[in-house]
Amino acid sequence: MVTVGVAIRQLYRVSIDLGRNSADASGSDSGSGPSPDDPLAGIVLGVCFVFLGMLFVFIGLYRYFRSQLLMTKGKFPVSRTMVGACAAATLALL
Repeated sequence: MVTVGVAIRQLYRVSIDLGRNSADASGSDSGSGPSPDDPLAGIVLGVCFVFLGMLFVFIGLYRYFRSQLLMTKGKFPVSRTMVGACAAATLALL
């Protein structure tokens, strides 16, 4: 997830750089390039993916130690709810 966030940020940067280069080469600004809001959108989306990736690491850490604790007591925890919540958060961000 963190890698996806960094990649999204860099893709927005590349598209903006390409938009500037094509506008400079043509000599006119026709407005077909990226809008000024694109850099901010790329940063926000990238940060959201990085944050979500870090959150998943902590959720995995919690699940690991909770599973270890419960298995020593002879129980096996069901993890459908947490996995479903993580999948829903990822799909909502996309």
